Amino acid sequence: MWWVAVAFANGGPDSWMGPTPTGDARPAQPVRTVLVEEQLSITVGPGLDDYRAVATYTLRNDGEAEVVRYAVPIIGTEASDPKRLPPEQRTHLKLGAVEVPCTVEDLDHSIELPGGPAREMASTSVGKVCRADLTIPGHSTSTLVLTVDGELVHESWSTSKDVMPGVSDRELVWMFAPAGSWAGGSAKLTMDVDLGRFGTRATVNGPKGATLASGHVRLVADAVDLKTLPPLDIALAVEDIDRQEQLVAIARGPMWRPASATASSTLAGQGKVTYAADHLIDGDPKTAWCEGVDGDGVGQTLELRWKAPPEQLPVYFRPDSCVLAVGVLPGYASSRSAWTNNARAAELTLRPCEGEGSVRLPLKPAADPLGAMELHSVGELIRDRTPEEQSLLGPVFGSWLATPSKGACLRIEVSQVLAGAKYQDLCLSELAIFPSCGG
Repeated sequence: MWWVAVAFANGGPDSWMGPTPTGDARPAQPVRTVLVEEQLSITVGPGLDDYRAVATYTLRNDGEAEVVRYAVPIIGTEASDPKRLPPEQRTHLKLGAVEVPCTVEDLDHSIELPGGPAREMASTSVGKVCRADLTIPGHSTSTLVLTVDGELVHESWSTSKDVMPGVSDRELVWMFAPAGSWAGGSAKLTMDVDLGRFGTRATVNGPKGATLASGHVRLVADAVDLKTLPPLDIALAVEDIDRQEQLVAIARGPMWRPASATASSTLAGQGKVTYAADHLIDGDPKTAWCEGVDGDGVGQTLELRWKAPPEQLPVYFRPDSCVLAVGVLPGYASSRSAWTNNARAAELTLRPCEGEGSVRLPLKPAADPLGAMELHSVGELIRDRTPEEQSLLGPVFGSWLATPSKGACLRIEVSQVLAGAKYQDLCLSELAIFPSCGG
């Protein structure tokens, strides 16, 4: 299963006069309305999917009032979330102080305007167009504002037995190719794209001249021809952030969340900020467990306990057909400074609270907590695991299924530490542990 989100084309060379926008007659005289300037502002939301684009056009008409047409192609017609409005209902036009409705029509990969040639779209994903007829006042300068609440392009896929769907990086695409409306396609263009928390993960693929600095993509150009300007194309390397949010959602959900978490030691709280072990299973990366002994925290342990199995276990769930999936956010993820100043786990050792077998999980150092949650798999389905590692899942969850009243218990020991820049205290923000099963 995959989907693409919304991108738009704007600007354009064709127009006509007269009160009947659906007529086929060519304009009786040349179009007077000219695009003077476009100011494009795009803000990427804090989530992984949304952005808001505001394109402000300055239009000048030196003659009498005339009607022109503005057409916004819509790329992708299905929202990723069924609760979201369809793309055409997240597209708004305002001429001066007046809201201008647009009519959504099917589009066969090109836009035909009365009195002008068809305009081929750059993408075969264009399926609809939102058309609006604009009455431009004469002998004046007008402002047209297009506002779009769009979704970043990405792919998502899954099978019926996947605990987590597959994910990909994101892409922001904004098409400058003209959709047709006023005379001429050349104007001053000022563009500012605020990438927010994704500013350090962006690659700008176009258009030429766009620069990335301090989390913003900017372009200022005079007499730019919108008919030939390549689309804005920004790739965002956020697959690891997507995976982290999925793992946090699992930790927050009821299916595999432990009933309790206890620790061999806990750092004393500071005001309203506490460092209890249950912060590891609260689904909030900004909270953390921090150990409370002198030294670097090596040898400190945690125990996660499950009570009865969830009432609705997958029908194919068996310890001998699963791997144990472990998601670890191995530091204090409340901020970048907390992440680097405090010690982080460089390796954890997992073993049953009762029974034999253990697994060592080496953890990679990460410069910041954004997307630093690692996913590890151990269990019978991994061919290159040692016999000790292969026996871990059974002792932890096998008896849990056979005798639910006994519950299940996993012990986690800090076996290696990466020193903090300022404090010795070792912290862990999140643990998501669950059987990942398949055929």
